[in-house]
Amino acid sequence: MPDQDRKNIYQLGAFSADDMLVEITDLRARIITAWRERAVMLTREEQHRLLDEIKETCRLLGDLAH
Repeated sequence: MPDQDRKNIYQLGAFSADDMLVEITDLRARIITAWRERAVMLTREEQHRLLDEIKETCRLLGDLAH
């Protein structure tokens, strides 16, 4: 019975590596699409905010992958 409890808890929070990979790939595609649509129209402030967010996201993903 204890194994049953652990299995239920695991399944509640489970998110497969394949699902995460799909989400990251989709995010990259959405970013590229948005960039192509707006890149030439970004203000200097928008460029800085976007670059800061990209750097932070890359740092976080790098930390999580190790």
